[in-house]
Amino acid sequence: MIILPALLSCTVLAAHFLRWGNLPGVLVVLILTVLALAARRDWSLKLLQGMLFASPFLWVFLAYRTASERILEGRPYLRACLIFAAAALFSVWSAVILARPKARERFGR
Repeated sequence: MIILPALLSCTVLAAHFLRWGNLPGVLVVLILTVLALAARRDWSLKLLQGMLFASPFLWVFLAYRTASERILEGRPYLRACLIFAAAALFSVWSAVILARPKARERFGR
């Protein structure tokens, strides 16, 4: 159960890349996630945490870009920004959960 939020965060990130047709991005996220979860080593925990701590920067950038485009087009933008913010916060929360001692035990620390 401790890795479920991290798995969900990585799946949402991969789904975002898939939405834009970025198959290499999808493959990188999925391969790194599977590798990190299967290896169960200290380095794999750090890899997964790094990916989860880096993804909010992508979500914030996408929120800014989407809001800018929609404002210029005169379309509503708040809902999209809230969705991106929720994805960013969930990613950070997932990484923080992996910093707990229970997760360290699971990854062989």
